[in-house]
Amino acid sequence: MQLKALFSKNVFLAVKPFSALKDAFRAGYGKQQLLKDIIAGLTVGIIAIPLSMALAIASGVPPQHGLYTAIVAGIAIALLGGSRFNISGPTAAFVVILYPITQQFGISGLFMATLLSGVILLLMALFRLGRLIEYIPLPVTLGFTCGIGITIGTLQIKDFLGLSIEHMPSHYIGKVSAIVQALPTINLADSAVGILTLIVLTQWHKLRLAIPGHLPAVIIGTLAALLLGHFGFPLLLLVRLSNTHSPMAPSVMVFRMSYRNLSYLGISQMPKGKPFTGPLTEFRPYCQPPFRWRY
Repeated sequence: MQLKALFSKNVFLAVKPFSALKDAFRAGYGKQQLLKDIIAGLTVGIIAIPLSMALAIASGVPPQHGLYTAIVAGIAIALLGGSRFNISGPTAAFVVILYPITQQFGISGLFMATLLSGVILLLMALFRLGRLIEYIPLPVTLGFTCGIGITIGTLQIKDFLGLSIEHMPSHYIGKVSAIVQALPTINLADSAVGILTLIVLTQWHKLRLAIPGHLPAVIIGTLAALLLGHFGFPLLLLVRLSNTHSPMAPSVMVFRMSYRNLSYLGISQMPKGKPFTGPLTEFRPYCQPPFRWRY
């Protein structure tokens, strides 16, 4: 009887597309709300564009793929999301999982893992399994978050100091060993840009301006790099983005399922622990995604 209830019509109608847009226009959407949304969209977009490219590089893929993902995902979530207060954007927590996938299976394997994780998320939404997050102890969540922070911080040392490392190992101990061995190759120009950007990012809030610190940090860091390039320091252009990009389907053969590969589908479990703005407002989402949105 319980299994029959899971496959009932009400379950599969629990998620309706464009529900957030319908709720917004039903409640009254005027010029004031439009202006606020435009300002918020520009703010999030300005931060998300360089962040998505940086996280793509940290995940082992070319930076343009992070840019494509941020644009397409942002539009899709805005149109199909179930909350009027959704904030979409790249998250550094995925780097820990995406980097080993890229190293072992390449970008096609990454596409396939993402596709399979999306299917799992949809199934969890339909069967209303998001409530299972309540049974995960808080120490597990805190330990997971701290581990991600340490891993990502370690990965940034290479670019922050401009170290010459041809191949970064996939395991954490190997990463630390490679960084220590490459310390004699430190680049003073890269380190100067990194320190300047970090100072701007951490101290900008003291100016009490409405502009978030991420934007001036990116601008000042870019100008500092261009200035150093003008004085003879090498400036590397990672990639030139083309006007068009042909879509392609991921290769199924490159990502053969096995008991070892199943752990990579943890991509689908990562968003369940992310915070959302819905609980901070009076709005209650209509749909039941696989997150804690049922009140």
